[in-house]
Amino acid sequence: MRSTSRFLEQEYAAIFAKHAPALERVVRRSVEIKAAVVAQDEREKGKRAILNFGHTVGHAIEATSKYEILHGEAVAIGMVYEGRLAETLGIAPAGTPDASRRSSSACTCPSNVGCQPGGRADRRDAQRQEDPRG
Repeated sequence: MRSTSRFLEQEYAAIFAKHAPALERVVRRSVEIKAAVVAQDEREKGKRAILNFGHTVGHAIEATSKYEILHGEAVAIGMVYEGRLAETLGIAPAGTPDASRRSSSACTCPSNVGCQPGGRADRRDAQRQEDPRG
């Protein structure tokens, strides 16, 4: 799993440029990881929960932002927060939130709520203030 994270961090430019070999490797590895997890926990009673990493907090961020924050961005932020909580509780290795933050930053996703002054949500708020209809 760590080698996949390193690959994503190192090859994000090729991935975002839609370079076919990089995309093929990302998709293939993602499917392999998901299939292995599902095969170990077909009834979703244990390890399979890892596939939801970042989603619990991410969905809350989406909802409270009235969906101004995109799903992937919200999940990226959720991964940092959930990683910090898991690290604090001693159920994730030290450095988990930092690794999530690095991956998010490499992919130009936010890693913190409200850390993007002038970002999409700020621009929409400014537009709402200019337009009395909201």
